[in-house]
Amino acid sequence: MDNIKLVEKIKKDKKLLKMTNAELADKSGIALGTLNKILSFKTGSIKNDTLNKILSALNCANVSDVKSDNSFGYVKVASCSPEVKVANVSFNLLKIKEDINSAVSNGAKLIVFPELSLSGSTCGDLFFQDVLLTACQNAILDLVSFSSDKEAVIVV
Repeated sequence: MDNIKLVEKIKKDKKLLKMTNAELADKSGIALGTLNKILSFKTGSIKNDTLNKILSALNCANVSDVKSDNSFGYVKVASCSPEVKVANVSFNLLKIKEDINSAVSNGAKLIVFPELSLSGSTCGDLFFQDVLLTACQNAILDLVSFSSDKEAVIVV
């Protein structure tokens, strides 16, 4: 995909999330002026790292748009990739909840997260510690309660 198509996708996803340029700049860590130049095509070349940061900040916005009246029986799916801190279950739970709210507000009916999103995938020996396991179990129970009023299937 060339840069023009990527920028168009970014603009579409940003609009879908109802995110301002300032919010996207803050979430991606890209300077607002730089983001404005990119989105208005006023920059010659864009570093892949910069594009990846922007796309990463739109993690739940990369869902293809479907007819809003659902006349074809489509289901909107959100594949989320939240910011994760290793063994920091409370932080990871908060980020997962933020992504769930974002996806639900954009009409997603199936929301999926990567494996080990609650614990972080590089915990090594910590996976055998009762403290981490108990925290993850409690987080799952919290997510069950949190998602009870959401009209979506959520896979964590």
